[in-house]
Amino acid sequence: MITTERIKSALTDAEWLRAAFHEKELSATARNRAAIPCLLIAQQHHHSIVLLIGEKLYASAYALLRSSLESYVRGMWLALCASDEEVKEFWAGQIPPNLKHLIRRLEHLPAFTGGTLSKITKEFFSELCDFTHTGGQHVQRWNATTHIEPTYEPEEIAYVLSSAENIGVLAVIGTATILNNVELARSVYARVSFKK
Repeated sequence: MITTERIKSALTDAEWLRAAFHEKELSATARNRAAIPCLLIAQQHHHSIVLLIGEKLYASAYALLRSSLESYVRGMWLALCASDEEVKEFWAGQIPPNLKHLIRRLEHLPAFTGGTLSKITKEFFSELCDFTHTGGQHVQRWNATTHIEPTYEPEEIAYVLSSAENIGVLAVIGTATILNNVELARSVYARVSFKK
């Protein structure tokens, strides 16, 4: 099971990441004003997942993981790949291309050539969708042998927590990169490590 100390540490890191952007200036371009909120929303989802797991509200924590990943990918795509026209369309309320398309475009950039985002979507995206939309896999986790109650496995809960933390860190580093704030990116690397 996730220990109280693990949750406390995760909450401390999430709060530190959230506060890292207080009173930071940014170039108020349409691109930045679209991309940065997506990334900060990803970090807020991360923070919420930590809180939900701490309260043992696992169904909601699981459901937010896909939203956190999509917010991160969408923010990085808007910042680094989207054309000016695509940014305008986003502001006008048009939905960007699907996640796999955004990831393909990102993975043409040097920072994303490792294929990690593609691997995540290939291996886990259908499961993330299932959790978000209350599909069969999610419902299965509410069926004990003789009762209807949550039956989430500790290893799986730990995976959701560490995945959310990693997305939160990436979102903050992405925001620091957009802001050209090397000092902030370094402080994130120094303080918060990626989780396995």
